[in-house]
Amino acid sequence: MEHHLKVKKELDEVSKSFCLAKWSQLTLYLQNGYNHSCHYPSPHKIPLREVKRNPKALHNTRYKKQQMKKMLRGDRPSECEYCWKIEDLGENYFSERIYKSGNSFCQIKKDEILEKGTRDIEPSYLEVSFSNTCNMKCAYCTHSNSTTWLEEIERYGSYPTSQNYNKLEEDKRTYKQSEENPYVEAFWKWWPELYPKLHTLRITGGEPLLSKDTWKVMDELIENPNPNLIFCVNTNLMVPDNLIDKLIDTFNQLDGKVKEIQIFTSGESLGNHNEYIRYGLKFEKWQENFEKVLSNVKNVLASCMTAVNILTVPTYCDFVRYLLKLRSIYNKDVDYNKVQFVNNFLIYPEFLSIVNLDKETKDKFKKGVEELIQERTWGKYEDGDGCLTNEQTNQLQGLIEHMYKNTYDENTTNIHREDFVKFVNEYDKRRGTDFEGTFKELNNYYKLCQKRVYKTPKR
Repeated sequence: MEHHLKVKKELDEVSKSFCLAKWSQLTLYLQNGYNHSCHYPSPHKIPLREVKRNPKALHNTRYKKQQMKKMLRGDRPSECEYCWKIEDLGENYFSERIYKSGNSFCQIKKDEILEKGTRDIEPSYLEVSFSNTCNMKCAYCTHSNSTTWLEEIERYGSYPTSQNYNKLEEDKRTYKQSEENPYVEAFWKWWPELYPKLHTLRITGGEPLLSKDTWKVMDELIENPNPNLIFCVNTNLMVPDNLIDKLIDTFNQLDGKVKEIQIFTSGESLGNHNEYIRYGLKFEKWQENFEKVLSNVKNVLASCMTAVNILTVPTYCDFVRYLLKLRSIYNKDVDYNKVQFVNNFLIYPEFLSIVNLDKETKDKFKKGVEELIQERTWGKYEDGDGCLTNEQTNQLQGLIEHMYKNTYDENTTNIHREDFVKFVNEYDKRRGTDFEGTFKELNNYYKLCQKRVYKTPKR
């Protein structure tokens, strides 16, 4: 808490909206030429003319520099609304602006950032996607990040929601792995200068283990060790067994050649709930592969990314307990939290946001979260490794505050509820799933939403 307060004070001395992550962190989608500062703002297009002239424009776009200027003078960039919503809950809630800026990958860039302002800078934290090739199509994902989503949209069209969810857009044209990609070419031109300056390198997708460039990066790291680098791979853990085995072998080869190895996977629910949300996943196989990596790579930090949404509400707390159970098992041989997770809430698509829930469902979820916090508070649970960290507790409390306070007006809520019904009905039709049979706990909410479908909302 003292650290977070100190970071906030230092940031606010520059401006009330200043965030080191805007300069230090880059999430890069090379498959379609988009980037954002971290994974919360919506991605923006990297003009091809800029990157052909200067490969550093993969990070230093004119648009991003405009957002940097806003932060330096104390204006709030609208793309960073995730953080503003949390900060507006009150001074006891810390946003990602504080968490990220206080992280070592931001702190090491602080002086350089203040010196350079909006001049070109290399990120210290790079998350890069080389391809959207993916064998899954999660409910909240997009065609630009999943080839299986793209195949579905090309066959059936966008979803019949008010905003035509997952509609094809010309400016989001995706390069196939087999095609020449000018953004990937620019990346490898930038790589020799970029690599030595990285604090963290994280490969995402698509499904990264299905991309040839992912394996090329790991070969580069084995051949050119960087003892200061934290190396991370995102994966859905649902690839063929030989690729899981290859990843384990490669991680073990990297041990000692980089500072730290991390693996990130995703999940928010148990069993068939998780399988519904993350279409293409088999929950028991996902568990088996997750624990296989934990068991066979000694020096790995494993983290689960969550996107708490309406569909996660019934089993989210028990899913967190499962992660804490893994932590208590695999922490025994290490001196750090080997299994980690962050309690993120979903913003888009808006019709899946928990702020749309009815009061009865919200209250039930709130009670479950409060019981989880009470049960797993440090010092109250007999297994210390199975406790929530203070940061995770704060995130859970912020999650509940967000659910109640960051609500839409009545008309917008009604539109989102209509869209929710239209989405799950079409989802079931296209994929052979069964929302009502899977999420019996949400049937009352579903029926409430159904009442809106044939009514014309006031505009």
